[in-house]
Amino acid sequence: ANGGWTSQLAFCLLSAGWFWFTRRAWSAARKKEWKQHRRFMIRSYALTLSAISLRLFKWIIVFIWAPPPMDTYRIVAWLGWVFNLVLVECWIILEKRKA
Repeated sequence: ANGGWTSQLAFCLLSAGWFWFTRRAWSAARKKEWKQHRRFMIRSYALTLSAISLRLFKWIIVFIWAPPPMDTYRIVAWLGWVFNLVLVECWIILEKRKA
C-alpha cells in the first residue's frame, strides 16, 4: 500500500476485520442464530464498503483541507473503514435498545 507502514497497517486490519466478521456471520448462520448473523453481516458489509468511503473522504478532505497526496492517503486509509465501523456499531447499539 502507498503511504508507508501506517497505511499498510490500516489495510491489514481492515482485511482481518472483514474476514473475522464474515466468518462470525457464517458461523452464526450455521447455528441458526439469525440476529447475530445479521449483526455480523452488517459489520462485514460496512467494511466491504470501505473502498467507496475511502474515495468519498478523499474528495472531501482534498476539497476542504488540501493536504499533500500521501498525507491524504494515510488519513483515508484509516477513515474509510473506521468511520463505517463506528457508524454501524452505533446503529447496532440503537437497534438493540429499541428491541
